[in-house]
Amino acid sequence: MKEIVVKYKKGEKKFEILVYSDKVYEYMEKGGNLEEVLVYPEVYTDVSTGDVASREDLRKVFGTEDVYKVAEVMIREGEVPLTTEQRRKIKEEKKRRIVAEISKIAYDPVHKTPIPPQRIEKAMEEAKVNVDPFKPVEVQVPEVIKAIRKIIPISVERRKVEAVIPPQYASRAYGLVKPYMKREEWLGNGSLKVMLEVPGGLVDEILGKLAQVTKGDVQTRVIE
Repeated sequence: MKEIVVKYKKGEKKFEILVYSDKVYEYMEKGGNLEEVLVYPEVYTDVSTGDVASREDLRKVFGTEDVYKVAEVMIREGEVPLTTEQRRKIKEEKKRRIVAEISKIAYDPVHKTPIPPQRIEKAMEEAKVNVDPFKPVEVQVPEVIKAIRKIIPISVERRKVEAVIPPQYASRAYGLVKPYMKREEWLGNGSLKVMLEVPGGLVDEILGKLAQVTKGDVQTRVIE
């Protein structure tokens, strides 16, 4: 398996790690286990000479001596040798993840509907968004939303949803609504009344899941 050197520089300090090429590309695309990426669990000042970076320098620059936490930063922010095809594949995968994340949290504030991934992708193309193959998805999502807002109406505000769940379904539905729950009230007949705050793009999905769990026997209201 081919080995390559990832380089990272901070001021006058230089660091290197030796990684398996296929594994590091896979990690950059999808994440994974860094133990499988590093050839040796060590951070060097020079891989070719085998000079190991001091623990003191690691603490000063990275705030930790943990080799894998250091390696994560180096791979994300350092210099990783990439061919044109590898860079293209990583960008495409990262773009796919960005589009998927935006489609989950965003919605069309004009029509109060989710925004299909295809529409988000088209807006990115029209806005000439350049996906960074190295920058984390969570960092790029707000930047992309800001860019495509000039092309399509888009909001990432959470929407309030009120639901009344009959007693026979309350325990099964509780785990579904708990992550979004702002208020809960157990009614005299055993029903569960909840107020939820749901990312705009997930409203239809949550309502659909509630209907499925309760076999359609649920009262819901989206509060504008």
